[in-house]
Amino acid sequence: MKDLSNVHEYPTVAAQLQIRDALIELQEVVRASATKTTETAPVNAVKAALTSGLTDAALTFTAESYVKAEGEAISVEILAFVAEETLAATAVGNAITIQLGNGSTATAVAAACEAAPAVKALVTTTAGGTGAGAVVAAEAANLTGGVDVTPGPVNSMLVMDDGSMLYIKVSEVAWKQAALSNLS
Repeated sequence: MKDLSNVHEYPTVAAQLQIRDALIELQEVVRASATKTTETAPVNAVKAALTSGLTDAALTFTAESYVKAEGEAISVEILAFVAEETLAATAVGNAITIQLGNGSTATAVAAACEAAPAVKALVTTTAGGTGAGAVVAAEAANLTGGVDVTPGPVNSMLVMDDGSMLYIKVSEVAWKQAALSNLS
């Protein structure tokens, strides 16, 4: 029986050139079928957010909506504990109000927000660190930092003006990129 352990099959030079030519042709097809060209890369959506407090007493409120204007229209106010008050989270329109109870921890406040349907419809609330820190009152503040996605229908394509990069819109909020290297 013949020992084949050292036998390696490599494509011939002609086969390698055919593969290269096919890849170049594919790149040209991709570039030609792109919706349009662009000078700048498309941007993915980013949800607006607000962090209140520090370390173990921190709370982060993240908009449910990826639309910048909707997320940044949401405000959060944390009211100081007043005798006889219990922890409660409510929302009227885009205004979220949290009434602190005696010694309310970040974990307890986050749970109250997640359990309140009107609040949960607007934001996801998470506690920072261990969540064991006592939350303190905070004036009303709006969520910030939202970014709108570069417009385009899902599955649309953009190619950089120099032909180096292909972008495909994979969802309503995200683009993916692929390098189009120059094979010629």
